[in-house]
Amino acid sequence: GRIIKKPINPHQRLENVTLALKAISEDNVRLVNIGSEDIVNGSLKLILGLIWRLILRYQIGKTKVPPKKLMLAWLQAVIPECNITNFTSNWNDGVALHALIEYCQPGLCTNWKQL
Repeated sequence: GRIIKKPINPHQRLENVTLALKAISEDNVRLVNIGSEDIVNGSLKLILGLIWRLILRYQIGKTKVPPKKLMLAWLQAVIPECNITNFTSNWNDGVALHALIEYCQPGLCTNWKQL
């Protein structure tokens, strides 16, 4: 099939998304529990999961550093005050999350250091 540049109905949107998912799948991106309908219907969790898979494959996956290690290094660089060493217990109290939000959107969680 070919891409419909200006889809005007749900069927055409499904066709476009199906073609995109097929291309992704053929490039060895593992798609789990997501189909064209999920995207066309706006399933936020599944779409975010798909975006994460694409980031892992096409951005983070281009390095020889394991993705978790790369993300951990980034977190340590942007919120050094939190001494992040893992993705579990370091996040349980919400302080690191507040710090990360403040880093990403300054002014949103300005009092995170008082938590």
